[in-house]
Amino acid sequence: MVLVAGGVTATASVASAAPQGGGERHVTLNWTQTIDRHDPIDVGPAGESVGDQSIASGVVYRDGTAVGTFDLNCTITHVDAQSTTTQCQSAYTLPEGGLTFWGRHTQPLGTPIHLGDQARGRISGVASGTLAYSTARGQGTFTRTTGASQTVSVTLTLDKEKSTDPRSRRHSA
Repeated sequence: MVLVAGGVTATASVASAAPQGGGERHVTLNWTQTIDRHDPIDVGPAGESVGDQSIASGVVYRDGTAVGTFDLNCTITHVDAQSTTTQCQSAYTLPEGGLTFWGRHTQPLGTPIHLGDQARGRISGVASGTLAYSTARGQGTFTRTTGASQTVSVTLTLDKEKSTDPRSRRHSA
């Protein structure tokens, strides 16, 4: 999972498709995010090594307005001569509910483990959701656009019939 540091002008959109068979609804969420706190933890030998962590939190923006928060924890699980592999977990609190993501990512040595490689986005799976997202399954693409900025695009499938949030029937994501 990747994040952004510094101020970002946000652009966001939400799109929803018509329900599919079985009461499923496909939703795409787009946002930008900024880190307001980042705490790297260097364990073991100095520099990138197994066990190093990047812990961060920040703000989620849609159309330039702050609408939520996120927390992230990435841990290096493998280092070789050219790259590191990390496992990242993140949790988002949004007006419609919460989403959590999990991903395993490989990036070039020297790339901030919480930001990822600027040349490509990271894809992380939706691990769970709450309220309007209680039945969410899908994935998020986290793309570092310039410097430390990042855009996020999340593609979800929601099962309307199993939703535990009474607000979900009137919510268009």
